[in-house]
Amino acid sequence: MGPGRGRACGRFSVAASIATALALALALALAGCTGSTNPSGSTHPGGSAPSGSATPVVAATRWWQDPHASAGSTIDPAHPTAAAAGLHRDRSSYCGILASTLKTGQDVLAGMTATDPALRTSIRAWVAELSAVAPSPVAGPWQTLGAAILAMAGSGGSLETTALPDGLTPAAVSAAAAAIATDSRTACNLNLAAPS
Repeated sequence: MGPGRGRACGRFSVAASIATALALALALALAGCTGSTNPSGSTHPGGSAPSGSATPVVAATRWWQDPHASAGSTIDPAHPTAAAAGLHRDRSSYCGILASTLKTGQDVLAGMTATDPALRTSIRAWVAELSAVAPSPVAGPWQTLGAAILAMAGSGGSLETTALPDGLTPAAVSAAAAAIATDSRTACNLNLAAPS
């Protein structure tokens, strides 16, 4: 069994630091998640809830903007990371994605949980697109933190039950989050610990 595999973050002596790192990262990812309605007024990407469905399906949308996708655009749930393929390392786009995520604020979280399929799709797209434009100094840290965010979102958003992927340790995730926070302060003039 590799380091971190099958172990919940809450069981480590550095639980507070990993919890802070993951909470900060997931809060950034969750901050902009909202359901959207399509032109027909339905919350289902195809125009209406599937036949026989009691609950409407919420379309996954971007709360951020990057060079290939605008804020509010729908994300294909079958290929949430597809847009990242056309992106390249770009400090301006990177800072813009972080700034737009912070700008959304916390109030849009009402009723959303990481168990929501649309939210998980948005998180996957956000991590992929942000990682694709991340400049060299934070490209590695985003690979690490991104994997932890995806693991947390896949587990329903619970810090206590998130098992880190093989090869990731709480110390590595904490160091990645710290490097990203420092870079965002100095290069993007953004404080990730204090969403605006």
